[in-house]
Amino acid sequence: MITKKAKAELPSNRPTKAFLISLALLLLGLLPTTGRSWIASYLRTLHTLTPAYSDQNPQPTGYYVGLIDGTSQSRDELTLRLVGKPPETINFIDINAARFLPGDYLQFELLPDIDTEVFNSHFTTNAFALRDRPYTQAKQPGTFRIVLLGASMDMGWGVGTLETYENQFEDWLNAHAAKRGLNRRFEVLNLAVAAYSPLHRLESFRRKAAAFQPDMVLYAATRLDTRLLQLHINNLLNDGVAIPDEFVRTTLEAAGIDPAPIERMTNGKPKPRDKELLKQHLEPILWDLNDQAVQQLGELCRSMNLPLACLIIPRAGGSDSQERRGPDVEHILSNAQRCNIPVLDLSASYDHEDLMAVEIAPWDDHPNGLGHRLLFLEIGRRLILNPDLYRTIFNADPAPGWPKADPGSDDNLAHAGHIHP
Repeated sequence: MITKKAKAELPSNRPTKAFLISLALLLLGLLPTTGRSWIASYLRTLHTLTPAYSDQNPQPTGYYVGLIDGTSQSRDELTLRLVGKPPETINFIDINAARFLPGDYLQFELLPDIDTEVFNSHFTTNAFALRDRPYTQAKQPGTFRIVLLGASMDMGWGVGTLETYENQFEDWLNAHAAKRGLNRRFEVLNLAVAAYSPLHRLESFRRKAAAFQPDMVLYAATRLDTRLLQLHINNLLNDGVAIPDEFVRTTLEAAGIDPAPIERMTNGKPKPRDKELLKQHLEPILWDLNDQAVQQLGELCRSMNLPLACLIIPRAGGSDSQERRGPDVEHILSNAQRCNIPVLDLSASYDHEDLMAVEIAPWDDHPNGLGHRLLFLEIGRRLILNPDLYRTIFNADPAPGWPKADPGSDDNLAHAGHIHP
């Protein structure tokens, strides 16, 4: 964690004269290796602290934008090249782990039975195209199934399948139930897909969740969700895809956006919409669309008698630091409260860590193995602090004699149910 004193000692966002001279020498290839190391460190600090890269209005990184519309964008190419970014950003389309769905509301989905390597970790999917362990579609007797809806951080981009916070949480649920002698086993099925917006997640639940007979739903929310919505809707409109949800069409119309598929040109492709004008109309309604998508999911789960809980997932690398995330996290919490959805707020999971120790790489702020471990531990802490949610999951009251002073500490988590199974 960077303290106020430490921040005061960091370089300011305005480049110094020495820095500019060093940069010029670097570009000319005349700077010694030690100088290159210093300037890379300086630039990486700027990349983390400068509000333009991620502030109260976070933008999607090149990973997401390139994934959906094929463009190449990043936080700052010069900065990232200096800290070792490879020439091309890799995403799960590049590794042939997904397929496009032309004309479909979902746009793309994972492929089944993938086994490849990304960031020196195995990226695998099971027979049902879930980024998860193998499961049977039919639920076994005595099994409590939880389905997770989310995007790339929940899918586990850049870490091994067994490293994801979702699989670590499943292990803990089973270890805790066994310790307490509860006649219940757990499976957490990961329906998360990279770059899935809240509307993607809602539609994915409609199409795919029921076949697995879930007993509970976890919805992972992030500060990036409004930007994913923007990308999703932009591509739906420009690809001429019909929007099935009436609440989306109504909200778009109220903002001056025609949601109907537009006329096609002689080559069969839709006439492209004005990007800047579309962005101008979309910006003010993104949170509204996000909130309505969560509300729709809540109503659907209630109609199916399925408990629903929300996780607030932070990005790694300081993008969602305490100084930046406040208003957005409060908005997510307020909307969940209006929808009567309990929340496990994991947004502080990285607050006491080095700002760059939990990200995959300087150019990719998905959580690494440590980041997923910290997310899992925070889920355990928050669950212990929520007796109602505990009862929903375990069908039992919290264990008697749990320490009361600090039930969220690591020691107390271990005492309460083998948080380190």
